[in-house]
Amino acid sequence: MFLVLIACMLLMHGQVGGVQASPSTVDWAMFRFNPAHTGTTTETVPAANLALRWSYTTGDTVVSSPAVSGGVVYMGSWDNKVYALNASTGSHIWNYMTGDDIDSSPAVSGGVVYVGSYDNKVYALNALTGSEIWSYTTGLDIYSSPAVSGGSIYIGSTDGKVYAFGPHPVLEFRQDVLNASSNTAWYVLGDYVLHRNDGTQFRSSASKHTPVVAAIATDIFAAEYLMGGSASPQNAVLDTDARYISQGSDFGNATGIVDGPIVLVGGFSVNEAVYYYTFRSNETQIYYDAGAFKRRDTGATITSEASNATKDFFVIESFVDTQGRIVYMFWGRGARGTMAATCFMMEVLMKPSNPYGNTSWFVVRWNEASSGPSVNSFPDAGDTYTVIANGPPL
Repeated sequence: MFLVLIACMLLMHGQVGGVQASPSTVDWAMFRFNPAHTGTTTETVPAANLALRWSYTTGDTVVSSPAVSGGVVYMGSWDNKVYALNASTGSHIWNYMTGDDIDSSPAVSGGVVYVGSYDNKVYALNALTGSEIWSYTTGLDIYSSPAVSGGSIYIGSTDGKVYAFGPHPVLEFRQDVLNASSNTAWYVLGDYVLHRNDGTQFRSSASKHTPVVAAIATDIFAAEYLMGGSASPQNAVLDTDARYISQGSDFGNATGIVDGPIVLVGGFSVNEAVYYYTFRSNETQIYYDAGAFKRRDTGATITSEASNATKDFFVIESFVDTQGRIVYMFWGRGARGTMAATCFMMEVLMKPSNPYGNTSWFVVRWNEASSGPSVNSFPDAGDTYTVIANGPPL
């Protein structure tokens, strides 16, 4: 049996001259407090007469130093587990089992706990429940502690590499994609069931997670809207092309695209790469569940309003995936939503007059114009676009 004495609790709940000190109001959310690892805080530490408030016994040695965020202590142990404990009482909230010892000190940001393990993996866990959001396997052990800055996660591995994961500024699309050198960006489009004029089907979507019906032209137009803004020609592939997109158990994983940026156009019901990131690897910041757009970090519903012929909803987001590639996603709840997403990107976000900050995601409502030439049941610059929510500034 191994006992971990939480030193930070002595500081947070110590006694001075027999009087209980006030709890800390400043989170210590990562190793040595901040991304610069200064190891300092503005808090006043009681100078004397500290007293043990509580202790907790794990199954093996504890080397990982704790992170404290939102009244919860997070730490790792050589029993292979990440623990979440109540900072006031020391009571167990949850634990998550990794594949080996944990020396890494957790980092907590945006409702997610990030930590490395000797099983070669870095983990992203839901801070409330301890459930795995995603994990990534590096080439060797990880005992480095992650740092979080600007929404991105940085961690080293004993394979000699430093890895970066997480949100990426949407407004970098111009530099990453539109101004990219020839054939360095990759558009991945959904492949559809197609029929000859006589009705004979000659390409099937049976291998996809759900059958896809006849081609929706708006997704193709949407992709062309983005491509038309590029300074140089770029790559475009279908999600059924095994040279670039896995067709196996990880169908949708862009295993054949070594480097990004990757641009995904179309909803998860037609684009398997969008489905992969949203429901298989769980790397997206926004997901769709039971008719609602939701935030992955908090689970909060952004909107569950229904779409129709003159109103739709869409997501634009960007992140660095667990393979280190920059990903941009444009998808709508309905077919018009995807077209509206690319129109909003090119006609609003890419303009010098862009009124929005540089964030990593947007959820937007499109409404058809009520008069004039834009009354055409098709998203264009004359329609109304309302940002319902967007990610924190980067």
